[in-house]
Amino acid sequence: MYVTETFAAVLAIGSNNEFACDYMGQTETAKNYGLMRMFLLRRTENSSATTAVLDFER
Repeated sequence: MYVTETFAAVLAIGSNNEFACDYMGQTETAKNYGLMRMFLLRRTENSSATTAVLDFER
């Protein structure tokens, strides 16, 4: 799942290292919204996230 720079920043501050975001570069968004810096959201090895997150990713 890709997330915006703002979302990645919020996760960096408050996710207790359960998630990480890898910079993917500037990506053209849907509906001609423009270019945005996008990040790939992933769980870290020490994540204790529930399966609800997995359902959201599908």
